[in-house]
Amino acid sequence: MSKQWFVIRGGAERGPFTAQRLKEMAVAGELRPEDEVRRADMQTPRPASAIKGLFPTEGAAPVATPTETATVPRSRSSPRAPDAEPKPRGLKKLLVIGVGVVAVLFLGSCVVVGVLFTQAKKAAQQGLGEADRMWEAGDKTGSATKYRSLIQNKGEKAALSGDERARVYGRLIDFDVERGDTESAKKLITEAASAKVAPMVTHPEAKKLLVLAEPKGTGPNTAPDDEVFKDRLAARFLPHVAGRVRKYEEETYDPLTGRSVVFSEFRETTGSGTVLTTNGTMKSPGQPPQPLTGESHVRVSNGFVEVGAGSAPSHWQRLIKLGAVAGDEWPESRGDGTYRLVRFDKVKAQGAKGAYELVQAVIEFRSGGSGANTGHVTETVLEWDGGIQSEKGYLLTNGQKKLVRHKRLISSSSE
Repeated sequence: MSKQWFVIRGGAERGPFTAQRLKEMAVAGELRPEDEVRRADMQTPRPASAIKGLFPTEGAAPVATPTETATVPRSRSSPRAPDAEPKPRGLKKLLVIGVGVVAVLFLGSCVVVGVLFTQAKKAAQQGLGEADRMWEAGDKTGSATKYRSLIQNKGEKAALSGDERARVYGRLIDFDVERGDTESAKKLITEAASAKVAPMVTHPEAKKLLVLAEPKGTGPNTAPDDEVFKDRLAARFLPHVAGRVRKYEEETYDPLTGRSVVFSEFRETTGSGTVLTTNGTMKSPGQPPQPLTGESHVRVSNGFVEVGAGSAPSHWQRLIKLGAVAGDEWPESRGDGTYRLVRFDKVKAQGAKGAYELVQAVIEFRSGGSGANTGHVTETVLEWDGGIQSEKGYLLTNGQKKLVRHKRLISSSSE
C-alpha cells in the first residue's frame, strides 16, 4: 500500500495515515469495513473492506472441552447391597424406544418444514423475477396479477425479504392509484402497515395516501408543534434545517487498553439542499493536529432516510426506515450489515419556557464477523428534531462488547 492514506467517515476525511497505522486501526476496530479509504494518488475512495490484507481474518472461538466423569467398574465378585433392588429393564427399554420415536418424528417434521420452505422460496423468487421483468417491460397489468398472487400466498410471502415485500406492495399501490382504484390502494397500505412493511411507492398520489394513512404525530410531515409521543421512525429524527450548526467531540479507543488514541473536535453545518459540511481538528498521541474536513448529504429515498459521504456519494447508508417501530430490522443497502430500531426513550429537558420532554430513538447497526458473537456494533441515538445526539462503536468478540469509538453532541445552534 502507498505511504499516505485517508479515512472518510460521516463525510469527514481524516489523515494522512501510514499503511502500517491504517492496518493497526483495522485490528483495533478504529477502522470499520464500511468506512471508506483513499490513497493519496486515488481520486475516488473505496470501502475499507475492499483493501486486500487490511482486516485480519476472524479466528474461531475456543471451544471448551467438557470434563469427563470417571467411572469405577464394579467387580463381578462384589456383593450387591442388601437393600438394592434390580432395575426394571423392560421400562428402561420402552423409554429408550419412546425417545427414539419422538426424535425420528421431530427430525422428520423439520425435514418436511425445510422442504416446504425451500419450495416456497423457489416459487416466490421465480414469481417475483417474472413480475419484475413484466413491470420493467411496461406490462404493469400482468405484473400486478403476479405481485398479488405472491402476497396472497402466505408461504411465498414469508419467503420474500423485507425489501422485496416493500417493492411488491409499493408497485401494487402505484398500479392501483394509476388506474383510479383508491380503495384497493388504501387496503394494501393498511395490510402493509399491519405486516410492518414500508411500501416503496413512486407515484405522487400514492405518496400522499401513505402520509394520510400515518397515525397522528408519526409521519415525516408531522406539524412542528405536534407533541404526540413518536412511536415510529420519521424523517424528523434526522432533520435537515439550513443554517443549523452542531458541535461534536469524538474519541477512538484502543480495544485492549481502553486508552484514547484519537480525539476529534468538529462542527457540522447544514447548508441548503441536502449538504452537510464538516470542519474541525483531529489529534493523536505523538502526532501534530490534523485538519478534519468533509462533506456529506442526507436524502429520503424509497422509504428510507439515507446518509451519503462525499460531494457525490456513491454509497448511501439507510439510517432510518420510515414508519419503523421498536424491534423492526432493515438491511444496509450493500448488504454489509443490519439496522435495528431498539427502542424509543423519553428524556426530560429544561428550556427557556420551563421543563419539556424530548423523544429519542436508539438504533443499532451490526456488521462484520463470522457469527452473532463477532463483528462490530454501532449504537446511534437520534432525537426528534435534533438529529444525532451520540454514536458509540463497539468491537464484539465472543459476545463481549468493547467500546472503541464515541461521538457525542456538545451543542446545537442556528447561524
